[in-house]
Amino acid sequence: PWLSFAPNGDLYSISLTFDVFDTHNAIIVSKSTNGGETWGAPIEVTADDTNGLDKQSITADPLDSRFAYAVWDRFLSPPGRGHSDHKGKKADAFVQPTFFSRTNDGGLSWSRPHLLYDPGVNSGTIGSIINVLPNGDLVDGLITFSERPKKAGTEVSVIRSSDRGRTWKKPVVVSPVDPDFSNTGPTDPDNGQPIRGGELPDFAVDRASGALYTVWEDDVPIAGVGSIFFSQSTDGARNWSAPVKINRTPTTIPPGNQTAFTPTVKVAANGGVGVTYYDLRNNTPAPGLPTDAWLVRCNGACTNPANWAETHVAGPFDEEQAPIAIGYFLGDYEGMVTIGNTFAPFFVQAVGAGNPTDAFFARLP
Repeated sequence: PWLSFAPNGDLYSISLTFDVFDTHNAIIVSKSTNGGETWGAPIEVTADDTNGLDKQSITADPLDSRFAYAVWDRFLSPPGRGHSDHKGKKADAFVQPTFFSRTNDGGLSWSRPHLLYDPGVNSGTIGSIINVLPNGDLVDGLITFSERPKKAGTEVSVIRSSDRGRTWKKPVVVSPVDPDFSNTGPTDPDNGQPIRGGELPDFAVDRASGALYTVWEDDVPIAGVGSIFFSQSTDGARNWSAPVKINRTPTTIPPGNQTAFTPTVKVAANGGVGVTYYDLRNNTPAPGLPTDAWLVRCNGACTNPANWAETHVAGPFDEEQAPIAIGYFLGDYEGMVTIGNTFAPFFVQAVGAGNPTDAFFARLP
């Protein structure tokens, strides 16, 4: 599920829902008018018989309570109906475009889904998150990737709309992310087991200034050692600053223990930027994988890594107690809100055998 509050207090929830796994799934939206105590009837925004829907998110327009925006990606292999430019491609070809729907009547109805961005055959998108700028423009932040020869690569990108999602500009690349596909995500330095999380970016907007921020994990300059990178735009997502590493994980420890992953970004009332993430700095050769949650914050000139200060949030906990779903799995995303100038992260810890994950909350003034 993914939640978003409208300015009038309406609360939207979007979810990926299955009738029978692997045969039919749908994107479902529900709305609460009393802070989540009760919910209206669910509305099916889209459905799919290919099990191809994924990574849905929802954003209520902070400027107009009539509007809310839903985005998701859809995987098809081979490409089929709705992708006429892909017809005749061989069976192992695929497409994974981003789709968009909106409500303009406070959630009573949703528009017919349409393509937000289609990168073409053997290319795709994932992890879309829409932010609304102070001037009303929508900015969809996402990962775009291609496996086509001569164009193979992965990028953090943004796509902007100036008409509440009716039309969308061409993608703007924020940064390449391991264009040779060598980044398989974080791994347990003791046993090589994958750690699920960290591959998707997060985005946030300063409601006062309109500045946009994004964070993501990448294993540069040391292959296999994930770091948290930051970039910002101050001109409506048209241009982005050079990426800088912002996690404060010590570099004097073994490289595998320097890994940081799953960043989340938010903006406080005073314009300060906060980013949470996990890292493995406390790992030792002893059994288990001690993992900690951290917050770094910046109150000015955030493109300078020296201006980020670190606070311990929680841990260590043993990541190896987490459920395994393509690796130890705490979540593809974590959450965070701001209360004035206080950062308030929601995050998951693995707290013991038989109780593999719990959600936690902290307030960090």
